[in-house]
Amino acid sequence: MGYQYPFLDRSEFMGHLRRIYAGETPGPEVVYSYHITIAIALLIGSADETQTANFYRASQETLSLALQNEDLAAVRALLSLGLYTMFATTGPSIWHVLGSAWRLATSLGLHRGRPGMNLVDEEMSKRAFWSLYNLDRLIASTLGRPLGIADDDISVGLPRELNEDWTEAPGTSPMTIPLQVVRLRRIFSRIYRYLYNNQPPPPASEAATMLLHFRQELDDWRRAAPVYPPALLYSTSYYDYLYATTLLLMHRPSPRNPMPDATSIIGCGDASIQVIRSYWDSYSVGKIKWIWLTLSQTYFAGITILWCLNQNLRTVQAGQSAVWKPDDQMIRRATQAVVVLLEEFSKRRPGVERLAETFRQQSTMLFSHLAYQQERRQEMFPQQQHQHQQQQHQHPPQHPQQMPPPPLPPSSSLSHTQSPLHPDSQPHMLVAPPVPLAPVLDEVLLVDGSGTMPVMDPQLAEQLFYSYDWFQEEMATYYTL
Repeated sequence: MGYQYPFLDRSEFMGHLRRIYAGETPGPEVVYSYHITIAIALLIGSADETQTANFYRASQETLSLALQNEDLAAVRALLSLGLYTMFATTGPSIWHVLGSAWRLATSLGLHRGRPGMNLVDEEMSKRAFWSLYNLDRLIASTLGRPLGIADDDISVGLPRELNEDWTEAPGTSPMTIPLQVVRLRRIFSRIYRYLYNNQPPPPASEAATMLLHFRQELDDWRRAAPVYPPALLYSTSYYDYLYATTLLLMHRPSPRNPMPDATSIIGCGDASIQVIRSYWDSYSVGKIKWIWLTLSQTYFAGITILWCLNQNLRTVQAGQSAVWKPDDQMIRRATQAVVVLLEEFSKRRPGVERLAETFRQQSTMLFSHLAYQQERRQEMFPQQQHQHQQQQHQHPPQHPQQMPPPPLPPSSSLSHTQSPLHPDSQPHMLVAPPVPLAPVLDEVLLVDGSGTMPVMDPQLAEQLFYSYDWFQEEMATYYTL
């Protein structure tokens, strides 16, 4: 957690911990920090819910005292509470906690920097502010709500890359990963402000230009991302995950880009598969976090895959080649992975079973129609070839001519240039064991022998588009966010 939200000083925390265990009685903010930090650690890394609940209840006894001075310690107390509620199914609304933290942080001037402080106080103030910034961008975008503070109102600089002894260590300090995450969140924030607001959609040419600019920023960020040796695997896989989720946010249908072009269809389709692969990697080794953020990203990625496939369906129906051309097995496994993850969520979070069933129905409908379309094309191709041979026999060409290439199948492998997230192009990325194909999806991909066109809801595309807003509202209501 310290790699994402480094607002606590490890040496300071351990010093307080030793004093507590030595029988001393520190201030309420120290006692609160101890209890809530242990509660978060147990919530993330332990299955002992009783111990977690005990530490959380103990933290609530000193929360009001920890907040009474309205200082940096109070901001950190609210940040800790926000992180706990993000991982827990109980506690206050994280949205309200973030709102309180922002009000306090801005009243203290953390967004502008505070002159006259020593090195440690200045850096800890920066770390608290940018941790709050990172959390705000994540929560606001997931819930489809306004950001807590505009980027134009921020003038404080980024934290420095300092070791625990406060010496400079560029590229090799515990702050290396957090700083790179902040840089990504600032790009993320600009994308979110541009695409997710109530202004009328811009001209298509302007949107395409802006998305190209954002994509260049993201690619530059990923190439420049430093590898932190003590957390080699974590840093590379986490960078890949952040890159993919930001691409998904940028390319999927949005209020100001409701009809993405071909580049965006390919971009959000590829990014969705990468997001699902990332969660499946964690699930396959038992490290996935069953929290509402994971549920959101899994569902968004799954819905986006279906939306991209529906765009393919419409394009082929119009007599053109499919825009997005992923590997067929990869699509089937990604879709089944979403079903598996949603069903696993439903075992742990009441109410998710309806979401899993909705996704299963939507994917069943779409795959049935795609299978029918593919079968019809395969039936038509021999007829077209026979007609062409008859024409060649009746009117022999004066010069040798090559036969026209067969039409592209609806699913063909992506080249590396088409898919920057292709696993072969990033050898450091771990790929989880293949997702087992459930019988229901195998059957979905087959069309019965009657030749009857499957029933297709004409409003499916609209349903998929509005699934984003519907899910955000449902989730926020259920989790009191």
